[in-house]
Amino acid sequence: MIRAARGLINMEQGTLAGLIDVAPRTIIRLEVDDPQPTNPRRLKILKAIRDKLETGYGIRFVYADKTTGEGVVMKKER
Repeated sequence: MIRAARGLINMEQGTLAGLIDVAPRTIIRLEVDDPQPTNPRRLKILKAIRDKLETGYGIRFVYADKTTGEGVVMKKER
């Protein structure tokens, strides 16, 4: 979902890495690795990414449930 979110706002991996103060390689790994991470450091980085993209760029992460799949959408303007 990180890759999809970046695509919505046309953001490079390096730019996102800079926003949350991690190496670009970290973003690359997160985009291809385990979809259900348990490593506390990785979870902290994922939360920082989600928070930054939601508050700063209007991205909304949609998590899978019984009726929908997962994905990302732009938040509606009020």
